[in-house]
Amino acid sequence: VPMSAETNGRDSRLVLVTVGTTHFDALIKAVDDPSFVEVLQEKGYTGLAVQHGTGPPPQRLTPTHQFSVECFPLRTNFERELQRASLVISHAGAGSVRE
Repeated sequence: VPMSAETNGRDSRLVLVTVGTTHFDALIKAVDDPSFVEVLQEKGYTGLAVQHGTGPPPQRLTPTHQFSVECFPLRTNFERELQRASLVISHAGAGSVRE
């Protein structure tokens, strides 16, 4: 559970899901479920960033006033995304682990 809004430069209420430069449709499908967002909110998280790589983006995630949602294929400064997040859910590929 997040302890504060700001911890070592991290937004401790943000969850980052990453599949790296490939695609992992099963992971994206799992996070693209309203019940996943409900659990995150119950745990005190207020945002979700989904890096979907070369696969299709989530279709059902909708931001609200209480919960932000951001989806993107790749970022040139992915390290910044990692620094923002307090929880990272990854496919654990070599590039993601190395970052």
